Amino acid sequence: MNTAHCGECEWTATADASSQDINQAMIDHYVETRHSPVVRESVLREVLASADESAPRTDQ
Repeated sequence: MNTAHCGECEWTATADASSQDINQAMIDHYVETRHSPVVRESVLREVLASADESAPRTDQ
């Protein structure tokens, strides 16, 4: 599930299907309010997971 939220107001959007749905919702929110940034949580999870994989291990 994709989730996005705005750091400036209480706006939240979720989408189960494609990321296109959540992307359009974020664009629409920005156009209507000029609030930025809008955080997309599925992307944030991917970035954090990638950073964990590339971090040097200290337990070796």
